[in-house]
Amino acid sequence: MTLPDGSGRTLRGAAWLVAALLLASCAKEEAPPGALPDSRPPQVTRTEPGDRAVVPDLGGDVKIEFDEPINAPSDLARQLVGSPAYRYRVSTGFSDIKIHPDGGWRKGAVYVLRVPAGIPDLLGNRTEEPIRLLFSTGPPVTDTRVSGRLLDRVTGRPARDARVLFERSGDTVPYTATADTGGTFSLPALPPGRYEAYGFLDLNADLELQRQLEAFDSASFDLQDSTATAELVLRLTEPDTTAPRLVRARPADSVTVQLEFDDHLDPSQDFAPTEVVVRDTATGTAWPVERVGITLPSARPPVADTTTVTTADTTAAAATDTTTAAAPGTTAAAADTTALPSQQVLVRLGRPLRPGTYRVRVDGFVNLRKLAGGGDTTFVYPPADTAGASSPGDGT
Repeated sequence: MTLPDGSGRTLRGAAWLVAALLLASCAKEEAPPGALPDSRPPQVTRTEPGDRAVVPDLGGDVKIEFDEPINAPSDLARQLVGSPAYRYRVSTGFSDIKIHPDGGWRKGAVYVLRVPAGIPDLLGNRTEEPIRLLFSTGPPVTDTRVSGRLLDRVTGRPARDARVLFERSGDTVPYTATADTGGTFSLPALPPGRYEAYGFLDLNADLELQRQLEAFDSASFDLQDSTATAELVLRLTEPDTTAPRLVRARPADSVTVQLEFDDHLDPSQDFAPTEVVVRDTATGTAWPVERVGITLPSARPPVADTTTVTTADTTAAAATDTTTAAAPGTTAAAADTTALPSQQVLVRLGRPLRPGTYRVRVDGFVNLRKLAGGGDTTFVYPPADTAGASSPGDGT
């Protein structure tokens, strides 16, 4: 509106100011004056499909609907944990979340989708628990469960954020689970069958195991019926294509020689005295070897193995690698991974060393990837840093 006295410019400015104030007041929802503040997080009112539903012809989006507007984070697709191991697109609406896999929903698969906790409403109230969707596009949804731990083979510490792939015999669906910060994982409703499990560090986030690049371990297990469970302990070992090599030897005292290798050795192997030869380089005399054993760092205690595989009818097939079958309610210890590996081996001699130079040769020592090697090197007794000190056990 323009007035003859030229004040129209002033009125238009005032109108713009009122509009700006109205927009600012709408930008942030606040409780009406005198009302109690809303501290309740958004609640899920409906999921589509419903929990444990079987939908053979699923074609659209999976939906999670809330009872109020939400303000979902922009990186929700990255935070979503989904099985099978496909890429999932996530979009958010006024009060809902929609999920769709790249390439569409595969027929004959069981889907487990997990939306993380922390979805906020417009006032910042956040959901406190993850939201899980469990449904199928073919097979019935069972009560099976596979769970366990992923550990670093060398340190024994949890392999946080590592991935497990489950491949069922005769099936191409790549079921998967991811470990939490404590290295534990769990996946429900796998269809019964014979499985190969592959635990690995998914360094390039491609959802696939790269054996030449990523630390991994594997195990086999059976889910024989719709209520079977399996518990696994997988110890992730770095890939290796070379055999272990002896790099140095040093006498610890007159009857003990410490050997060091360029690789971690398998602690389950039988270190036979015949695999080590210690010889005086001046006379050619071989020193008798009584015992050979790996040295375990005292600061890293062994991690107990609690691997079990159980079924409702109390039978289970023996599993390979780090998995052992056991009757329900029992604990089975793996034969070769309860002790942590080391790069050092102690050799106990049958008689004290005399001052001089010695050559030690080893053969048949196995690393964590089951490659056998050895080598030879020399050492001087007594070592230069202890030449003036007496040696324990030195009887000559």
